[in-house]
Amino acid sequence: MDLLALIAERPLLLDGGLGRALMERGFQAGECPEEWNVSHPSEVEDIHRSFFAAGSDIVNTNTFGGTGMRLAAHGLASRAVELNQAGARLAVAVRDREFPGRFVAGDIGPCGQMVKPMGSAEPDALRVTFSEQARALVAGGVDLLNIETMFDLTEATIAVEEAVAAAGGRPVLANMAFKPAAKGFRTMMGVTPEQAVAALTAAGADLVGCNCEISCEPMAALVPILGELTGGATCAQPNAGQPRLEAGVTVYDETPEHFAAVVATYPAMGATIVGGCCADPAVSAAREGPGPPLRSRVLPRSRCRRRAGRRRPADRRCRRGRSLRRCRRRPAAGRRGSLAGRRRRSWERRPAPEHGADRVEDQPGAVQGRELGGPVVQRRHLDEVHADHVAAGAHGEQQVLGLVVTESAGLGRPGPGRDG
Repeated sequence: MDLLALIAERPLLLDGGLGRALMERGFQAGECPEEWNVSHPSEVEDIHRSFFAAGSDIVNTNTFGGTGMRLAAHGLASRAVELNQAGARLAVAVRDREFPGRFVAGDIGPCGQMVKPMGSAEPDALRVTFSEQARALVAGGVDLLNIETMFDLTEATIAVEEAVAAAGGRPVLANMAFKPAAKGFRTMMGVTPEQAVAALTAAGADLVGCNCEISCEPMAALVPILGELTGGATCAQPNAGQPRLEAGVTVYDETPEHFAAVVATYPAMGATIVGGCCADPAVSAAREGPGPPLRSRVLPRSRCRRRAGRRRPADRRCRRGRSLRRCRRRPAAGRRGSLAGRRRRSWERRPAPEHGADRVEDQPGAVQGRELGGPVVQRRHLDEVHADHVAAGAHGEQQVLGLVVTESAGLGRPGPGRDG
């Protein structure tokens, strides 16, 4: 079956939170998720089976951190081909035995290192590691390659180019992780949707979309932007709410019903593939009914100063004519117009509250603030991003969320056991 032709007919549903599902089956912090493809194959197969049974048209392999560079953190770089092929074969075997007509996506995540000049990773080394992973996944029998949770456009472009070269005509999806910024959406490296779509499409991606970083409501504002840029065919995988710590455990307050109601609007805005990223399973909420209403994080128009057109008194202007209250390039006191002063203030900027971090310079391996096309950029090391995915459910909503979305939005199949 031609996946791209099927996308033209109806929206497709991706799978749920593989990372969280691994933890529910005994996965411990510090272990390598991809190593479970060899040491715990029955548990990984059971996870794929649950996603297919919930109605997923596409299931991702357990290979999000499967590049040799990322596996090196576990001392497993030499086993990259073995672990990726094993992960692909497990998902394909479940599909072929029990759910014919569905699809398996070879999952490719960031390599875990920053590319020069922001970090120490050489572009040629990235080409080698992404090519190795992509070729191993194709050899394992996947139907498409899904590159996701990318922040750096250089790394994403290299990953797409190597995936296209290895895919043998299979579709290649490329998803960047965007967040709302002062003007529109950007990744943590300052990449805009316009830049991402232009570069990744030129690199050969068949579909460019978004995943992670934000929940379903903010992503509802991003989907039409990507839909317009991609000609009405994009992919969207929001988080199931924003994380918070409760007794040392990461908790998401999203309910399946609310998630389904919002995601059901995505296809009309251009999302031909929908799924999720980083979520609590919310099984109790699905069984007991909707939980308490969620409070919107967006100010109503009547209370939003910017939208209401109000201006505070003494709203002075900088030399560029921009409000000093809003200008990101406002110099430090005593250093008016000094580039050094601006940079010194940039180090004082803090990451978004959900990262739960102190100042950037206090974080091990953090990337210091830089100006890339306007916004000041500062984030955690990508190893922490990978750890968040494993702990929180790397690929999105659990099967209960997928089932509710399927039934509410008319995506994929209405329930378990119905093959097409």
